[in-house]
Amino acid sequence: MKKLTALLAIMLAAVTLFAAGTGEDKGGDSMRHVSIWMDDMTEDRQDMMEEIIAAFEAKYPDIKVDFTGLPGDATDKLMLGFEAGTGPDILNITSKNIATYIENGYVVDITDMYAEQGNDAILDSAIESATSFDRDGGRLYYLPSGTNFYCLWIRPDWFAEKGLALPETWPEFFDDVKALTDKDAGRYGIALRGGSGAATNLEMLMYSYSGITNYFDENGQCTVNDPRHVEFCEQYLGLYNNYSGEGDINYGWGQLAGAFQTGTAAIIQHNTGSAADHYKVFNGDLSKFAALPFPKSLEGTRVMQRLSWDGFAINSSCDDVDAAWKFVYFICAEEGAEIYNENIGLLPCVASILNDPESYVNDPEKPWMATGSEVILSPDTLFYDTPTYMPSYSSTLTSEIDGLVQEAMAGRISCQEMLDEWAAIMTELYAEEG
Repeated sequence: MKKLTALLAIMLAAVTLFAAGTGEDKGGDSMRHVSIWMDDMTEDRQDMMEEIIAAFEAKYPDIKVDFTGLPGDATDKLMLGFEAGTGPDILNITSKNIATYIENGYVVDITDMYAEQGNDAILDSAIESATSFDRDGGRLYYLPSGTNFYCLWIRPDWFAEKGLALPETWPEFFDDVKALTDKDAGRYGIALRGGSGAATNLEMLMYSYSGITNYFDENGQCTVNDPRHVEFCEQYLGLYNNYSGEGDINYGWGQLAGAFQTGTAAIIQHNTGSAADHYKVFNGDLSKFAALPFPKSLEGTRVMQRLSWDGFAINSSCDDVDAAWKFVYFICAEEGAEIYNENIGLLPCVASILNDPESYVNDPEKPWMATGSEVILSPDTLFYDTPTYMPSYSSTLTSEIDGLVQEAMAGRISCQEMLDEWAAIMTELYAEEG
């Protein structure tokens, strides 16, 4: 493991005291104990975890789950806990941190444990996504639980007013954006993301357009600057300040949502995680917002970014891995899966829940869930191999590529120049981390 800096050592002492102050005295206790930390905790999520833990402990009466909910992002606290050996037995993870945890040996290889379950409850596409983080051997270091479905949020009522069918192809999409724009009425066909997150969003759309599924070719060269991606960017970024607002060049998610929810933009790109906000703003009027899959590619296929499944992992310092595994499997693949994912607003990775007409996924009041489920389950949906397994991939998009997208939107560089620089950066990163 990496040596701690002086500052880290000071913080580490604080975490050790935190763990000592919140842990239970298990001396003389015949129960098996496992601890779990979860971040971004709210009152509703606290209630959710209590419900899941109660159901788990009823099924496994010899195991006691010691739960700690933490506000905000707990990554720094977890990293300190890993180094000190005071972290939780079980932790919730996302694609942004699992590569680092694997690289440093912080989490347990659960490949064989999952194989021994012998029922393939979890979607193959979710397992394939999770194993992609182990570049050396394709081993499984966390169990997927749920995902957001990336989509276009649209105003169905605006489409109806113009007599437009919902776009199935990218040419139809571009025609619709133009037809939906009415500058005199303060309406634009789309709001573009030019601020934080611009590169991540643009990348998804480029590969959806081209139909390319390999991020790097056989020689390790990034495919971002493929001619089809240049063609797409010239059309898509060309919408800026013509069929979108001038302020879009600085838009992050908050401004994008605002444009959509206040009736300024007919289309935005995000994921089903924002459904609850749309539902609230539009008072549940489903004629005013709907999730639409990305249009089909030039190849006629439906191509999406490799699904970024949230999930749960086991700390390599855990004393009772068997008990920890039982809870991880319970919350990801058994009774806890539907409770957890419905509360968080994610699509589960369990096929039986996705296909159950009585589950929340098929609730007519939440049609975006059924839309996502249909695309994910379709054998015709392809996924490009997003290199989230590279520890610096996501941060590089934010720190280096977002600015290039803004430069192209402003016309200071061409789309070809933007994508050539993007490809060069990622090719170099792949040589170092791939």
